[in-house]
Amino acid sequence: MTRRAGYVVAALATVVVGLLVHRGVLPLPPLWRDVVGDVLWATMIMWLLSVVAPRAARTHRAGSAVAICWLVEFSQRWRWDWLLAVRSHPLGHLVLGSDFDARDLLAYAAGIAAAFTIDWLIFLRRRVPE
Repeated sequence: MTRRAGYVVAALATVVVGLLVHRGVLPLPPLWRDVVGDVLWATMIMWLLSVVAPRAARTHRAGSAVAICWLVEFSQRWRWDWLLAVRSHPLGHLVLGSDFDARDLLAYAAGIAAAFTIDWLIFLRRRVPE
């Protein structure tokens, strides 16, 4: 399996687990469901960036993932009509969220750190081809 294919599998697995968490299939209290969902969302962003640029330095992919996640979170402070309309759709809400919460910034950092570590443990050590 190529490195890119591994990232696709990781992204898809993360989406599946994230949707299970979001739907309440996994028995988590509401606060934990929210935090775990945010961690998984950021992890998925890291995997998707890795699909797009598998040769980019891990630190660059992680930094870009943090920037994207934080930009999306801070964009929740913007109340433009068109953006609110996008967020009112279930898919728009899953991708862009709805209300700013500073706690989410930490959850995103944790998710990206987890993906960074998994990437290092699996892909660096095994010398997986691009």
